[in-house]
Amino acid sequence: MRDGIRWTPADAATLADTAQNAAAVVLDSYSPNDDVGRIVPEQVPIVALHDFGEPPERAALVISVGAPERPGDRFLTGFRFASLRPAYWGLPERRAAPSVQTVLVTAGGGGAAGEAPRFAAAVREALPAARIRVVGSSGADVASPDIEILGSPPVLLRPLLEADLVVSAGGQTMLETLAAGVPCVAVPLVENQRPQTERVAAEQAVLSATPETLADAVGTAAGDADLRAALVRRGQELVDGYGALRIAYYVERLLDPTDDA
Repeated sequence: MRDGIRWTPADAATLADTAQNAAAVVLDSYSPNDDVGRIVPEQVPIVALHDFGEPPERAALVISVGAPERPGDRFLTGFRFASLRPAYWGLPERRAAPSVQTVLVTAGGGGAAGEAPRFAAAVREALPAARIRVVGSSGADVASPDIEILGSPPVLLRPLLEADLVVSAGGQTMLETLAAGVPCVAVPLVENQRPQTERVAAEQAVLSATPETLADAVGTAAGDADLRAALVRRGQELVDGYGALRIAYYVERLLDPTDDA
């Protein structure tokens, strides 16, 4: 169970069995056309979370948070559809700390998580006196003994709120950071994170960096209180946390077009 929802891994066989009786299938896959188009029955609508490549052909709704707006009712685009957990819904406005004392470092999950020690080293180079906390990395991966290892908390909200600056990959945690009202330096680590990060940076809600420019970007953010304040303000304007509820509304309309409640 997570956030009151039971999650079960599905392979092709179990998805096919479950989809037969489903009202709709919400899909998060990097190869939706190959993996699902032939499995989900034609009469069952597909709602696809999409952030890279061509959108799924069969999807009745396509949610593309980092994509530019597209015409028609089929595409739900923009950061108002950023689907965050309930802890991030409607958080109060925050102000940036007057100085950067604590930096939270997170590189996300999967293979990209191995970049966290490199991120931490760049932060230490830029801010030798800062308290650095690393998410999702073992102590053996971090060379410096003065860096705190948090492991993998089920919800990152508390560590985010305790930080004065966040260094994050360009995925879901970046969006959570914006909703939480913490200035963020974002580094896209995989290709599907790049369009989203570039768009958030264009909205002046994060500083975008590469692993090679990260130390300079951290130093820039730490040295400019006005910049951090602007990042916080714009970030919370961009991502209010209610994206999952908006998506649920459109899914409900998809299932019952006559219900405008």
